[in-house]
Parts: sequence; structure tokens; C-alpha cells
Amino acid sequence: MTINIREATPADARLIALIMAEAIQEGIMQRAETSDLTQKDVKKITLLETVVLREDTLYSWRNTYIAETENGRPAGGVIAYPGNGYNKARAITFSLLHEILTFNLETMDAETVSGEYYLDSLAVLPSFRGNGIARELIQIVCQKAQQNGMPIALACEPENIIAKTIYEEMGFQASHTIYIFGHNYIKMIRH
Repeated sequence: MTINIREATPADARLIALIMAEAIQEGIMQRAETSDLTQKDVKKITLLETVVLREDTLYSWRNTYIAETENGRPAGGVIAYPGNGYNKARAITFSLLHEILTFNLETMDAETVSGEYYLDSLAVLPSFRGNGIARELIQIVCQKAQQNGMPIALACEPENIIAKTIYEEMGFQASHTIYIFGHNYIKMIRH
């Protein structure tokens, strides 16, 4: 299977919203593929699309790469950005998403810092999983970080052994624990 990776456009807002929603609530992409979205899912996706369409949020279309088949069928994507300006973009993003964020923002650590490139969210549609697309998306982000002379960082759920193994195979090393979105994550960095 040939997969092409390109920079996102505003027309990709729904897919990017699904990528974000999958990071928040596993399984929403499966329901989207099978047309089993609930009203709550649709409301969440619509809200997320408004965030994606802005240029000043963490999850802006400008911070996203899309994977698609050679005939243009979307397969997944990755949201990543430089840590410079993170706090301002985070404040804007989270204020727009206050309806669906169910954790205490005051206790949340910063996901990234100035001087590093941050891989925020990555998801592949269920029908395309197992084809190496996630690795290709990660590699694109690593190249972007390298072009900018920055190490790349990400947060990995400690229980997600498969993801952690993939990250380690791609040169990421565990750095420290961060508390984000109500849970502890392992911050991993690739220099």
C-alpha cells in the first residue's frame, strides 16, 4: 500500500478533529468509520473542528500532517508543533475546549517547552492500522524537528507497551514523568 503524507489544509478539519478525539476517547475513529457516531460524538467533533480551523491553537490544521492513499483516501494524521509559544496556544485551545475537558488544568504540567518540537497527537483510521503508517507519520515529524534543529518530544501512556516499543525503536528515550490530562505519562525525547 502506497501512502502519501502531506501538510493539512482547512479542508481536513474533520479528520484532524477525529485524530484529536481519538486521543481523548479511544474508539471514536472506529465509530466514525462504521457510521456509528453518537450525538455526543458529533457534538465533540464539531467543537474540535472549530479549534482545528483556527491558526492560533495547538491543534490547528497548520500543525498537522495527513496520511492518505494514492487515490486520496485519508488514512490518519499527526499533530505536532514547536514548543515556542506553547503556553499562549494552550490557553487559547483549552479555553475553547472547556466543555469537554474533564480534568483540572491547574494541576497539568506543560507538555512541551521552548526549544523542542512536540508530537502531540497521532492516530490512524482502524482500517489502515498495521501498515506502518504511524511510523511514517512519526518520521515526518522527526524530519521537521531536525530541520528546525530541535529535539522531538512526546508523551506516552505507561501502559501502552506497543507504542513505547515503537518509540524506542525510532530512537526516543524516556526522560521523566509528566502529569497531563489527569494522568501520568512518560515524556520521551529523541535528540
